[in-house]
Amino acid sequence: MHATVADHHFYPPPGGNHAQNEGHWAVKRTDVKPHFAAANSISASPSNGSADGVPHLRTPEIVDLRAIDPVDCPCGIARRAFADSDDFPGTLHFTQISQDARAHFHREHTEIYVILKCDPDAAIELDGVRHPVQPLKSILIPPGVTHRAIGEMEVLIVCTPEFDSRDEHFPGESRN
Repeated sequence: MHATVADHHFYPPPGGNHAQNEGHWAVKRTDVKPHFAAANSISASPSNGSADGVPHLRTPEIVDLRAIDPVDCPCGIARRAFADSDDFPGTLHFTQISQDARAHFHREHTEIYVILKCDPDAAIELDGVRHPVQPLKSILIPPGVTHRAIGEMEVLIVCTPEFDSRDEHFPGESRN
């Protein structure tokens, strides 16, 4: 049994008891195209970048986050990667957060913060509620949630869709 909505198929969770699995359904996209050409259009040898012999047209990207020019952001200093990548619908930020992070929210962006290192009393404030953080704690922040980091920390932030500074909004300030 499955239901179809647009280009997605929804399958019941393993075990079949929806009540025990809180009604969560697995999603299988049907509109995803493979990332490789037909076997007759490109050599399937490992020399084209594929260790398993499966041909592909895309090239992996490797970025040294320390080598990216830093930019000011409401939290401190950010180094943003993969903004020009056709293979990733977002950006990755290595952010050094200062003590004076400014509360802000996004109307379109979803962010995932991964704490790499932080002060012992560091926290993240989500809609006015303070939550302690520690290294390797992750926080998913959906659009509309006002947030700010408290204390010094270094974080990786995964932002989707691709970061756009026009989607940084500050409580109490109007922006067109």
